[in-house]
Amino acid sequence: MRIKKAWIVARKDLSEFRANKQILLQLAAFTILLAVTPAIIVVSFAALTAQPPPNEPNLNLQINATIPEGEYANVHFLGVYVNNSTMSTGYVLNSYVANSTIDEVVVRHSLLDNVTVRESILIDCVLRNSDYDRGSTILMNTVTSGTTRGPADEFRALTPLLTHGVLLFMFFVMAIALPTTIAAYSFVGEKTNKTLEPLLASPLTDSELLWGKYLAVFVPVMLLIALAFVISTTIIDIAMFPTLGYILLPDAVWLLGILVITPLVCLIGISVNVLISSKVNDVRTAQQYSSLIVFPVMSALFLGPSFLSITIGIEFLAIMGVIFLGVVALLIWLSLRVFNREDILTSRK
Repeated sequence: MRIKKAWIVARKDLSEFRANKQILLQLAAFTILLAVTPAIIVVSFAALTAQPPPNEPNLNLQINATIPEGEYANVHFLGVYVNNSTMSTGYVLNSYVANSTIDEVVVRHSLLDNVTVRESILIDCVLRNSDYDRGSTILMNTVTSGTTRGPADEFRALTPLLTHGVLLFMFFVMAIALPTTIAAYSFVGEKTNKTLEPLLASPLTDSELLWGKYLAVFVPVMLLIALAFVISTTIIDIAMFPTLGYILLPDAVWLLGILVITPLVCLIGISVNVLISSKVNDVRTAQQYSSLIVFPVMSALFLGPSFLSITIGIEFLAIMGVIFLGVVALLIWLSLRVFNREDILTSRK
């Protein structure tokens, strides 16, 4: 295969794409959406988690006794001061608890300072400088102040799920959705422009012709994704640095996703779309068939981690990279096997 010959086909297609306002508008809309939406999601989420807590109310506690340090089960404390202790199961009312651990306890109208809370219910309390399990602790009309899992820390804890899951997934979607917009015109567009017969009659080999079609889609799509990636990460880092104190993106997972997974996903979309475009006579039909490939690829990247209860990390992306590389090789081989110039010409008569 002569890459220079393939690039001639790609340049011809690129010039035709630039003249097609419908394609340009779709690409511009996708790029803007991909560049701005992740930044809006991250900044908005951070703003919500960064809301300052309300002022601590004055509980007017009436402390009647001090409980010696120790471990207590089935507690029923009323109006007491507890320090450096462990309490499990029971009920605490109108008390001051400091430097302690609370497990499966109902606490009401009390001040908890520097405590660890697990699987408990806090009602009308003040929780100060403490750590509590948000998955198993119920807070009812309770004010948190200076907790170890405060707004910034909460955002940091949820950042991998947000950035490695939702936001990176958006780039994967675009990597397979954008080729659907362009590649559907690969051969159908040649028919519309009355250039199909001269192209198929050219001395180009089948591989040069197909690779030219691949390059015509791959180059602009990856450039647009790279542009959206730079814009989005720049906005996010500028907006989030004052809150986090460090540069959030890109990290190793994002670099692997953008530099390896995104191109492979794009090639999967391109190879399927070009193959479909060579078999149908209408752009809309090509786009409808092409949209069917989005679900299985996105399911592997998004639903796969959900079913396996894992996050999208380097190990997962490395495994998917190997799988997608095999899929790309298979699709390219299949495209060359089924590509038939005479069949393409006769199907368009």
